[in-house]
Amino acid sequence: MGQLSPDYPGFAGSCYFCHAPAKKQNELLLDDQGFYENAAFNKDLQDSGVSCAICHLRDSVINGPTGPTKTSNKDIPHQNTKKPIFKDSIFCSACHQLDGGFELNGKSLTNTYKEWLDSPYPAQNIHCQSCHMPEGKHLFLGIHDKATVRDALEIKIKSSKKAITLTLKITGAGHYLPTYVTPLIIASGHLIDSSGNIIKNTLIKNLIGRVVKLDLSEEVMDSRIAPGATHTFKYQPEYPKNTKSPLRAVIEVRVYPDEFYNRFFKEALKTGAYASRALMLEALEATEQSPYLLFRGIRPFN
Repeated sequence: MGQLSPDYPGFAGSCYFCHAPAKKQNELLLDDQGFYENAAFNKDLQDSGVSCAICHLRDSVINGPTGPTKTSNKDIPHQNTKKPIFKDSIFCSACHQLDGGFELNGKSLTNTYKEWLDSPYPAQNIHCQSCHMPEGKHLFLGIHDKATVRDALEIKIKSSKKAITLTLKITGAGHYLPTYVTPLIIASGHLIDSSGNIIKNTLIKNLIGRVVKLDLSEEVMDSRIAPGATHTFKYQPEYPKNTKSPLRAVIEVRVYPDEFYNRFFKEALKTGAYASRALMLEALEATEQSPYLLFRGIRPFN
């Protein structure tokens, strides 16, 4: 939120609901008369983002999935209470299921909890925390973590005459992949010769994700993969003429966790829609560094 221009308090303020939900984290508050300055605003608290207290502290009581032990309450000045909801996916829905708000093409921008409800996982008692907080660890693994994404997918490639078929099947995720509009997965293929040189005009890309315009006015495409479903990319380029060297096809899957943010920050820097250019550049650099190669396969191409 610190990157956004103060000229757009409503737009920036909407981010606070999940990213800085405590009242003291908000510079501005909203009532029937509009926005007004928050006298209790605490910059240090705002910078903490989603800190421990956001999920665990209510009315001076610490809540958690395990509760107190025989010794845990001896030396602490507060109550420690067990709440089973901490192990239930519904606990995550406050920020990962946004209904009754903005929609594009009849679909919520954040629909992860309902995607989980429609998956096989509830019947198997597999909750969000099972994958994103394994063993109760506060790792919050997701699209930025290569191992987590790789575990969610069964990836296969099959060769046929002058074609390579890549299949991506969701076998380890209880929601669409990717679930939000921010990431993008790109499957691609290109040809190389015996020396590893790329053959020109053989690159073909296949986008997997929900792509929307920066102003959220339009959904450009939605090719996300549902739990248990398979996405197929058939790489079949025009075979290069007069090629003597044996050719090989390189099939890759790359993940761009912050693709929407990357586009957003670049546009903001062009238009000046920011409070701090330094913060905006820092945010842009982070999105430039987040993409990674998820899979690569090389096959003869004859």
